[in-house]
Amino acid sequence: MTSTLMIGDRVIVNKKYYTNNKPKRGDVVIFPDPSDPSKDFIKRVIGLSGETIEILAKKVYINGRPLEEHYIMGAPGRGLRTDMAPSKKFGPVTVPSGKLFVLGDNRDNSLDSRHFGFVDIAALKGKALYIYWAKDTRRIGNTIK
Repeated sequence: MTSTLMIGDRVIVNKKYYTNNKPKRGDVVIFPDPSDPSKDFIKRVIGLSGETIEILAKKVYINGRPLEEHYIMGAPGRGLRTDMAPSKKFGPVTVPSGKLFVLGDNRDNSLDSRHFGFVDIAALKGKALYIYWAKDTRRIGNTIK
């Protein structure tokens, strides 16, 4: 999630948020690591139930329309893992009911739905709200957007 979040950052999480709210595109969510449920992952919601996701030439498309992403690390046109080079593509895939498609903001180094599949909405542990500790103290208190 670099640069939204840096390695070692600590965040305030609203664990009750999704008991009263539905996930929205752009939410930064916490859920169990699919390969080790004793650990948590933090990723950004990109695709909602029923939407079709496709990645072409490092650009994410939702239902055929390009997704504007201000939070991706790096310059425009960057952002996908090296194994997701522009010559390769992902999808299209349709997000099943009750599931989400999530990506990390640092796409070059992100293990996300391209690799482990969809995330169960029921598995969400909460929504990330603020950074409460960071090595760079200027980032403390930043809202996670």
